[in-house]
Amino acid sequence: MKTHDLIALNNRKSYYSVLSMEVYERKLFESEIYFKLKEAELEEKTTNKRFSHDEVFSDLRFRTC
Repeated sequence: MKTHDLIALNNRKSYYSVLSMEVYERKLFESEIYFKLKEAELEEKTTNKRFSHDEVFSDLRFRTC
């Protein structure tokens, strides 16, 4: 049985969208990534500070350990 990501309902007064928790969480995660990328693009345009690959990934490795 195939399920749909989004179910749209109309009761003649309002429209509603129904998502499963899994789909909602996936879309929220994708949205958070999108906004983080937009934030990084804005920072790149407004500052001259740049980070090397090693600086970025050494910090990430430190946080995940």
